[in-house]
Amino acid sequence: MKTFDLCVLLSLAVTVHCVPIPQASQQDEEFAESYLKRFYNLTEETGPVVRRGFSPVVEKLVEMQRFFRLQVTGTLDADTMAMMKKPRCGVPDNEVASYSTFGNNLKWDKNSLTYRIENYTPDMSVSEVDDSINRALQVWAKVTPLRFTRIYSGTADIMISFGSRAHGDYYPFDGPGNTLAHAFAPAPGIGGDAHFDEDETFTFRSNNGYVLFLVAAHEFGHSLGLSHSDDPGALMYPVYSYGNPDTFVLPRDDVNGIQSLYGSNPDKDPVQPGPTPPTTPDACDSTLVLDAVANLRGEMLFFKDSFFWRSYPQSYKPQQSLIRNFWPEAPTSIDAAYESGQSDRIYFFKNHKVWAFNAYTLERGYPKTLTSFGLPRTVKKIDAALYDVDTRKTLFFVGNKYYSYDEARKTMDAGFPKRLDETFTGLTGKVTAAFQYRGFTPLLLYKCWCPLHHLLLLIVPGENITELCLNVFLLIVVEKLLKSKVNGESYLKRFYNLTEETGPVVRRGFSPVVEKLVEMQRFFRLQVTGTLDADTMAMMKKPRCGVPDNEVASYSTFGNNLKWDKNSLTYRIENYTPDMSVSEVDDSINRALQVWAKVTPLRFTRIYSGTADIMISFGSRDRKVWAFSGYTPVHGYPKRLTSFGLRRNVKKIDAALYDVESRKTLFFVGNEYYSYDEARRTMDRGFPKRVDETFLGLTGKVTAAFQYKSFTYIYSGQHMFEYNLKSKRLYRVLRNSYFLHCSNF
Repeated sequence: MKTFDLCVLLSLAVTVHCVPIPQASQQDEEFAESYLKRFYNLTEETGPVVRRGFSPVVEKLVEMQRFFRLQVTGTLDADTMAMMKKPRCGVPDNEVASYSTFGNNLKWDKNSLTYRIENYTPDMSVSEVDDSINRALQVWAKVTPLRFTRIYSGTADIMISFGSRAHGDYYPFDGPGNTLAHAFAPAPGIGGDAHFDEDETFTFRSNNGYVLFLVAAHEFGHSLGLSHSDDPGALMYPVYSYGNPDTFVLPRDDVNGIQSLYGSNPDKDPVQPGPTPPTTPDACDSTLVLDAVANLRGEMLFFKDSFFWRSYPQSYKPQQSLIRNFWPEAPTSIDAAYESGQSDRIYFFKNHKVWAFNAYTLERGYPKTLTSFGLPRTVKKIDAALYDVDTRKTLFFVGNKYYSYDEARKTMDAGFPKRLDETFTGLTGKVTAAFQYRGFTPLLLYKCWCPLHHLLLLIVPGENITELCLNVFLLIVVEKLLKSKVNGESYLKRFYNLTEETGPVVRRGFSPVVEKLVEMQRFFRLQVTGTLDADTMAMMKKPRCGVPDNEVASYSTFGNNLKWDKNSLTYRIENYTPDMSVSEVDDSINRALQVWAKVTPLRFTRIYSGTADIMISFGSRDRKVWAFSGYTPVHGYPKRLTSFGLRRNVKKIDAALYDVESRKTLFFVGNEYYSYDEARRTMDRGFPKRVDETFLGLTGKVTAAFQYKSFTYIYSGQHMFEYNLKSKRLYRVLRNSYFLHCSNF
């Protein structure tokens, strides 16, 4: 039986939620599992998705979140569920990056293709349908050697038809508002054909329906051999997005994809090559100039052209989307934006107009003109806008001046506009974007917000401007670092091969310093900020090895050929631990050495006196507990475990948890746990108890535990168990890296 690759293009239902759902319903869990099996090749599992949370489900959730550039959580959060419930294409998205093809060389083996329109939609005139189909095919012909000829009878390479529900290809449509169309990859028979759902409303240009030209152009991409792209600006992105059909230009990602199959257009006029294909902006392009920056309910939004990046508080990497995928009524691109803490709205500015949204919904009466804010008619556009939390005023930057708008009184303040340099000392360039972050006001003057290529001015109230090279969505300014006794440059020069520079690290922040800071932070698995933050300084102050860390990845050697110059080595065990018998220690040491002997020419011989190549000894050190106030050891510590009332036979604590409600500390030891009363400083009676008596479903050894937002999290093996300690109820089983926001599951 011959199988075919099917693609379905679906409408975009704009529904966005900014808060996570605490617990997915059973129906959502089943829906999500079905979704991941269909589109991300999830293997057969048993039990609900969220409550199980084992690695196959988490991996596929992460894969799906990465594809749609959502926040990567590995859980069924609100944004993920909203995306899953949007109408979409029927072709799986797995293993797609930028443009993609169907694989197996599914392409036409000829450049001259025929097409036939079998019937028409009553939504449009015959001439409008003919024109839309022709222009949709020409989108691909303009950038390839492909040429399309229409025939009016017989079987064409691409058969085009409109139908509803079951329409003869075993892939029935689903009524209005969901599946718009589907198409088949190049192949004999039905291959290349494109079917459009007659239950939808198709239009010639209007946004009151789905523009047939845009839908058809996407479908014909599949008819020619392209699969989906994860580039939100690409025509081959899985969901529908409105654009002006009269000004449409095939994006660069789609051009690269189709030309990878068929090559470029040999008939292209070198004198008049046509419009340049639009590209999706790269966040780390050193030449990038942002159009606007704004806050929205805890998130930070960075705008460029028709795109924006969303930066979440818990996520290092921002997520990119089209502006109109979230705000369909917004302009294609914007000049400025800000969130008003007074009205709980976000405002977009484009030329002489302003749009107001409550989250993602356009407020009634908008767009309005700039004069609605009290700006003079001579102001044709806003360069940047900033809402000041302290004064509750909004500043509008126009050229070398700025205005102050009182959000409460909804009037412009008297005495404005003022020159920028009157308030922002040292600021002479044009402001392109502005926002507030943790009490600071960065004004973006040039380039972008990528760590190595960003020029930004930080306005500190009452002080001069400090020039910084920072990642603005993780902006941290620690003034005391400038007075630190630890010389950050000296550290980086010694251990990370920093070349000679002048001036203090933080104030200059040029790319060589930032690069080495990032390298050091990655090595020690710190938060990567590119700045001398507190954790980085603390790490630099720690006693350490004098060998440089640079250029270390996976295993590493000491360099300079530091190795034994012989293969026969001796070892001697000087003393023994009381925890094991002598024979057990002897066997353990011997087997440990044989680990290396099995894969090398090295051979190890034990001696019982004298000096061996490898001397092995055990030092006496009681099983203890250390107490710190912040980073400072508490006087009198370390103490023995018995100081907590634990039995002498308890040699090791596997995990400890302080319960906020009961003010008791739980100590996990093997398959049991103890309860310690912090107020009375005594162990509670009736303990130890078995772990599974309180924590139902937990059978393995506990390795770590903590509380977060009224939930108790217990780590065991590769999983983390989410409990309500008061009700003793298990809510979810998650991957143990859930809170680490890993991007490489």
